[in-house]
Amino acid sequence: MTGDLSEQQQKEVSGPQATDDLTIAENLRTWRQKHSGEGEVVYSDGVRPQFKIRQHKAEKFIEAFGPLHPDYKDQFNRDWREDFAKLAD
Repeated sequence: MTGDLSEQQQKEVSGPQATDDLTIAENLRTWRQKHSGEGEVVYSDGVRPQFKIRQHKAEKFIEAFGPLHPDYKDQFNRDWREDFAKLAD
């Protein structure tokens, strides 16, 4: 898929898209931004603007649901990306 994008387009994406071959925890590891601060973690999924989540909330979500992807939707009838992003609210 990324072969269809120019080198510049690939660089402009701020975070990789989630894929079905990665767990939730693996996806979130790639979404995590280096400029995360004290007690907060900044994530970017390449779709929505960057968002901050309290570190303890992110860790709790990853501990509970990290290994599930792609089974999360089957179990909860929701997209895990949306549920994770809601933690920023």
